[in-house]
This record gives sequence, C-alpha cells and structure tokens, in this order.
Amino acid sequence: MSSFKFEGGKELEAALMNLGSRVTARNVGRRALTKAAEPIAAKARLLAPKDEGDLERSIKVGKAIPAYQRDGNRGDYIAVFVGIDASVDERLVVYAAEQERGNPARNLEAQPYMRPAWDSEKGKAVDRIAPELWDEITAANARAARKAERKAK
Repeated sequence: MSSFKFEGGKELEAALMNLGSRVTARNVGRRALTKAAEPIAAKARLLAPKDEGDLERSIKVGKAIPAYQRDGNRGDYIAVFVGIDASVDERLVVYAAEQERGNPARNLEAQPYMRPAWDSEKGKAVDRIAPELWDEITAANARAARKAERKAK
C-alpha cells in the first residue's frame, strides 16, 4: 500500500471551482492527470517485452471508465487509465496480462513491466500533479479571458 502527502489541495480545488464550469474543471483535471501519468506509460513501454512491438505500442494513457458507468456511483473525482489500449487489438489485453503475471499452464514466465513502471514512477507522478494542474488552470483562465474579450468586441 502506498501513501502520499499532497499539499495545496484546497487552493487547487478553489481555483478549479473558480473556472466557472464543472465540465471545464473536469477537463483541466483530466489533462493534468494525463500529463502526470505519461511518464508511467513511457517507463512501461521501456520495460515491456520486445517481440513484434505490438505490446509496447499499445500502452496508452487515457480516460478511465467513469465510476457511474462501473458501479452506479458518480464520484467527484477524475481518473485516468495507464495500460493497454484494447482498440489496437483486443487480444493484446490477454497477452499483456500473461506477460505481466506469467501463465503456468502455458509454461510462460512472468515478465513484469507495468508494475515496475508504476512502482518506480508513482511518487514522481504525484509530485507532477499540482504543477500540471496550476499550468492547466492558468491556461484555462487565459482561454476564458480571450473568449470574454472576443465577446466584448
């Protein structure tokens, strides 16, 4: 189990709520999380077993399935997914799991790549979130100011 200390959360939350729109705040948060998570995916690509390269190319950062689609509970949180993009090839999901954990029935030795990537990058990812959020909030405020300026003309 991991534990992290995150400071400045109340200020970030206030800045997100001041963006004016819940949708804008969610988009800002998702972009920041995606940027913070990309190094985890990059490390996983680096550690992925190399054969034809399909596994390496299929590791992506993307939108996670919203909680209300999973269990009927719409939470006030934003999540991103780091893992295998099944749209590349659905069979890669099974192959990826077997590479990560092994398969004794097929005499396939485990070649973990996702877990080591997560373990080595998780702390750094948490450290990247706040600066990324501030950058995205600043950019969103600048876009809103430009939009207001265009409307005023």
